[in-house]
Amino acid sequence: MKAISLLTRRADLSRDAFRHYYEEIHSPLAIAHFPYRQYTRNHLVDEVGGLDFDCISEFQMQRGFDIRQAMQSRSRALMRDDERKFMRPERIRVAMSEESVMVEGAKTEDALSQLRYALLFSRAGRSQTEFRREVEAWARSLSRDIRGLRRMSLDLLSPVVGSDFPFDALLWLQLDQHPERPPGLTGPAPGLLAAVQVHTHSSSAQQLKQGFVAFLP
Repeated sequence: MKAISLLTRRADLSRDAFRHYYEEIHSPLAIAHFPYRQYTRNHLVDEVGGLDFDCISEFQMQRGFDIRQAMQSRSRALMRDDERKFMRPERIRVAMSEESVMVEGAKTEDALSQLRYALLFSRAGRSQTEFRREVEAWARSLSRDIRGLRRMSLDLLSPVVGSDFPFDALLWLQLDQHPERPPGLTGPAPGLLAAVQVHTHSSSAQQLKQGFVAFLP
């Protein structure tokens, strides 16, 4: 199961400073002490009204790793101490994701660092089944209208207990080119809250393996 977290920078830091600290210091520390199977950071490129976070992180642990026990571990204590140096830990919000890949093109050399679009959706009173059906149908229609669509994936989200997660689905778009706003978003969309451009940093399987040192219980 994949998890998604929303992270907010400290008020005294710029977005560039937040991103630099996360990529150069925090993510290597996390990789050293947690057995990740996937670890991706999506930094918002621009300020977007109504959004109170700066990064959308995606992560999965290796099979058999009990994330519940990890929350009380020394590894997690190291993360908490470091988080205070560049983010607001009280604003971390987490949801579990059911991910589906809707379009998968050929992989390219820049796959680990790229610009993408994240489309944020709210159920807005719909049932989970109805919401999923409508978003998937709209996304399939969108995929036929966008030229140069390299990859499209959908995350259906379930907030963890006690997390005030502000949306219910994420649709990721990776394009061959990067216009200011992805084309095809002028028509009605089911519960679309915002479309934001993100700079994605994804650690490769080799980086995760080589960077891991030890989990500290």
